[in-house]
Amino acid sequence: TMEEMKLPKSWEEACRKRAEEVKRMQQHPLSPEEFKAQCDEVMAPYHPSENSQQETGCGKSERKVIHNKQLKTSSVLGRAEMERFFAEHGDFQMAVNNNETEKSLTIIDEAIRTGNWTDEALQELDNLINEYNNGRNEITQILGRGLSETSRRSEAYAAASIIARRVQGSVRRSNGTLSPLGEFTARNRERRLIERALQQWAQENGWWWNDYASESTLDDYLVSEYGEKKAEGSESFVYQSKDGNYVIKAMSAIASDGDIGELLQKIELYNQIFPDTSLEILGFGKTKDGNFRVILQQPLIKGKKISAKEATKALKDQLGVKKGPVEHSQTLFDGKVILKDITNPENRGNILKSANGNYYVIDADIAFSEEIKAELNKDARTDAV
Repeated sequence: TMEEMKLPKSWEEACRKRAEEVKRMQQHPLSPEEFKAQCDEVMAPYHPSENSQQETGCGKSERKVIHNKQLKTSSVLGRAEMERFFAEHGDFQMAVNNNETEKSLTIIDEAIRTGNWTDEALQELDNLINEYNNGRNEITQILGRGLSETSRRSEAYAAASIIARRVQGSVRRSNGTLSPLGEFTARNRERRLIERALQQWAQENGWWWNDYASESTLDDYLVSEYGEKKAEGSESFVYQSKDGNYVIKAMSAIASDGDIGELLQKIELYNQIFPDTSLEILGFGKTKDGNFRVILQQPLIKGKKISAKEATKALKDQLGVKKGPVEHSQTLFDGKVILKDITNPENRGNILKSANGNYYVIDADIAFSEEIKAELNKDARTDAV
């Protein structure tokens, strides 16, 4: 909260404090243009146009793969803009993993930094994706399990995770120790850089859904493809596929503090624990108000809602969960993974009971424990993935 972070309440004070913080960190005066940019950045999370919900979605069989297409100028982030964004960090040198060759990572990092995904860079990324899928990822390292089949099927999961981790590592290495305000603004900048890097890669490789929308907005495109929303929550807009076998979720990272990297981890943790209702990444996009969304496909489950008591028993019987650190939470994998809100009476419908008596979780707030997150954040300073 703003109180916990001791954030100033007035716009002017926020700008002054941010300018002072940047001056201290960079040890040089800010120009008027830099000052305005920092003011805009620190207040961006509270701007109405960036606080509203987001969207996107379509079935895999229906997705139109667009390789190296000429993109609309309205949706493209120019390479000059990418250069400018990354240049704001000063020394944007990616961390080099000791188990990888410096040359290949340098090629990938240059593509991330400039948005210029050459054939060589894409080949290097493909090689890294193969390694990621075969064990060089945080899920395998922490849980001792391979990636879910659903995530392995789509290059988008591994590619997005690698890109997010590379950006994250660079930003966090260069930040050092920050004040609460400095940490807040640094994380906000990190979020924007990850989103821009992912957008550039997705645009170059046919995973950016705004490009399917032609002259209409992505919001309108989703409605034209799937009809009106079936449901809407704080995290996702939900549609139904044309064949009626899937739900299409346009998911934001709001439950992950805007951290796309953490959202990707949550998706894979969900797939590990609930494979029958796994989430497959179909692409990425932004709604007309500029919010970033991950577009997912999930099997449609028909069933009835159950009580919190029955849900608690089902989770314990099927997964062997233990009581979690907060109310309505459970733990798995020796406390490394936390489930929340599935058994909360206010969220009835997150677990359904089918006609044949089986239980299916269709939505869950799931994440690594705070201890694991801290370790991952520390590792991000030195590791690529």
